[in-house]
Amino acid sequence: MPTYAATSAQLGIGPSRLVPSLCVLGMLAVIFAAMVTWLLYLGDLRRQEEELAQAAIRAATVLDHNLTLRAYSLSAMRLTAEQYLDGHAQLTVNPASALSSTSGGYLLAELSGYRGEELGHLAGRGAAPGAQSAAAREMAMALALTPLFRTVIRRDSDTLRVSYTSGRNFSYVLPVSEARPPDLERTRRYYETAEASGQSVFWTLPHQDEDSRGLVVGVGTPVRDGGRVVGAVVADLAISRLIHLLDDHDLKGAKLLLTTEDGIYLAGDPAHLQLLGGNGAASRQVEGEFLLLRQKLDAAPWTLQLVAPRQQLRRNAIRQALPFALVTVLLCGSVVLLVCLAHMLRKIATLSIRDGLTGLHNRRFFDAVAAPALRRAHRDGKHFGLILFDVDHFKRFNDNHGHQAGDTALNIVATSVARRLRRGADLAYRVGGEEFAVTCEAASGPAIEHLAQELREAVAAAAHAFPESEFGHLTVSVGVAIAPPGEETDIEALYRRADAALYRAKANGRNTIECCPAETAEA
Repeated sequence: MPTYAATSAQLGIGPSRLVPSLCVLGMLAVIFAAMVTWLLYLGDLRRQEEELAQAAIRAATVLDHNLTLRAYSLSAMRLTAEQYLDGHAQLTVNPASALSSTSGGYLLAELSGYRGEELGHLAGRGAAPGAQSAAAREMAMALALTPLFRTVIRRDSDTLRVSYTSGRNFSYVLPVSEARPPDLERTRRYYETAEASGQSVFWTLPHQDEDSRGLVVGVGTPVRDGGRVVGAVVADLAISRLIHLLDDHDLKGAKLLLTTEDGIYLAGDPAHLQLLGGNGAASRQVEGEFLLLRQKLDAAPWTLQLVAPRQQLRRNAIRQALPFALVTVLLCGSVVLLVCLAHMLRKIATLSIRDGLTGLHNRRFFDAVAAPALRRAHRDGKHFGLILFDVDHFKRFNDNHGHQAGDTALNIVATSVARRLRRGADLAYRVGGEEFAVTCEAASGPAIEHLAQELREAVAAAAHAFPESEFGHLTVSVGVAIAPPGEETDIEALYRRADAALYRAKANGRNTIECCPAETAEA
């Protein structure tokens, strides 16, 4: 039989298995919590990226809608202008007669039937056209667009001016600037852009407003006469309005930038312009510590670019994942504590029913299970046996060899007995100092007597040296009490009968067995 330390470890009592088990459970809990936290962290990062991508799409949609409305207004002006030019609408004025020459060109001074403030500024280069010229008819068309020009400016506070620029080197601009006349070079470039684009709506590059109102971008449409581009209607928009549209979106730390397809800045926070030199075709990319999301506009050749600091995204993800991580750690810790508690309860239960020296069941367990075992055997129609035995001359053994050797001798007896018991209903107990007991059930009384004889022989066969004994080795004396089916007895009476048989075995020379049958129970 192993020593007490080995036996207790086998039973799960000692710390040799408890500490490693708890360490493993703790490590598994930490690993599990870390994995859950990491997955939640990555999931929240992806969620934030998708939310930012959706925000960029929404912002692009708002811009597209805003810009499309302006393009529709210009398309309406183009249709009206082309109707005048092809004769479907009647021109009522001829401005050629009201032109006055200037240095290098001409301008419209006053026109009969109009007050000066009702018209815009019409000016051109070179010689003034004749009254029946195509240029004069085109000027009349431009003046006929004046009500539409005024309507657009009145309804859209972000439209600074509307102009018509002709390929015949004149332009008509509304409203009239008191500070300076319109820039004919700029308006000439509008016509060239319209002629080159070949599109129904075109957008100019940003430029500084000539009246010092910040960056301006022009949205225009070409006007055709007989299929040939003769001019362009252009509305100058203040980019400040585009900035306000971008500011209306809650992006949680991210910034929006509006650029042309070539990367020219239009609106938004310019602090991150240096990041926009990456692959413009990629809708999503990482530049250092920033996440870039690109969304091309449909209404204009522009790109909306969202710049989000990755550090902020990581902080947000950590804040989202941390509560779940704490809950996971608490749950894992609770599981570990429950396992520890179950382990300790199992230890307590084991200690309460096991003998600390031999590992056999103790007297408390015997008192708890012996009586129910007797009743069960009788109910099943079997014989119930109680076998008591103790070590012969154990006091002499202790006196000559010491208590530690005595403990070893008891372990040898316990091991020999436990190895012989093979049926689940057969249980061995240490019920006193050197006293042991076995409860068993069998189909007959002789079978129980045979088991008792085998237990005695198993101890003798161990041949543990005991020179002071008359047998030269360790032996036991055995007393047996048998309760056949139907016998009305209890475990206390059966114990007394077995104890009496054990006493007779000692009196008859030891290392032998004695059986107390039922009829001698009260003798």
